[in-house]
Amino acid sequence: MSKIKNLTIYSEKVFSTKNILVVSDIHRTNKEGYDTGLRNLSRLFNDLSNGIQRRMYPKIDAILVPGDLVDDTKELENKEFRMMIEEELAFMTKGMPTYISLGNHDQMTVGANNEWIKGDASALREVISRAPNTILLEDDKIANFEEIAIGAFSPQYEYYEVDRERVEEFRSIFDREKRPQFDSSRYNILMTHTPTGIMALSSLEGKCIESKADLVVSGHMHNGVIKLPKNRGLISPQMELFPEYAHGTNKIGETLFLINGPVNTNVGMPIVNKFFKPNANILTLKPKVR
Repeated sequence: MSKIKNLTIYSEKVFSTKNILVVSDIHRTNKEGYDTGLRNLSRLFNDLSNGIQRRMYPKIDAILVPGDLVDDTKELENKEFRMMIEEELAFMTKGMPTYISLGNHDQMTVGANNEWIKGDASALREVISRAPNTILLEDDKIANFEEIAIGAFSPQYEYYEVDRERVEEFRSIFDREKRPQFDSSRYNILMTHTPTGIMALSSLEGKCIESKADLVVSGHMHNGVIKLPKNRGLISPQMELFPEYAHGTNKIGETLFLINGPVNTNVGMPIVNKFFKPNANILTLKPKVR
């Protein structure tokens, strides 16, 4: 069984119950010797569908994908692979409102020296643009899902270099790059692929540095591979041992942070990837009675 968690959130800004599925770190690939990532993706949505029929999970109203839809941008030069991604997006979303933000792998490729370098995300943007009822959120763009406002902070690939995720550099990057300007009267969801910088800096300041965000949704950490107590994990994607923010929820000030687990833990190691189950969260937003 997939690891699908239910999280209920009450807010005075929410007028009617909404069930939002969060799926991240799919890392779809067609690279030889890799796990394609499709088995876990199919398994997750089949388990979700069966769970809804058995009333284990509520019917989904919308989907959030906070990054790493694909593993390597260069693979999207292959027309057949692009068509596969389009078909899988249609399978995932089934026409439901879907909101996607870019992660690091959505902007990177493997260079001549077999190391990750900046890639071209234009093909992925085109694929997403053709998906029904699906919106890619970048820069200051905000999508409205009834009374919910959804935006994304999706920094350029260079941000994901190890030193760029440190607290001392995060503030300047956060202030420099375009991001959504939320209205505090609405329930605001900010998607940002990595939680490291925003959570560390918000913790230091005692409140979310995106002051109008009610909920921040991330992925990237892959649960720290193995979950440890108090939101920690064994190791981060940056090879940091025992990262402080690796999974689960954490409230800082008035803002709730959710770190979503991966659909695929490590497509580059098929045996390891097969061992770990796909993850997702269902956010149930409900009106809070004053």
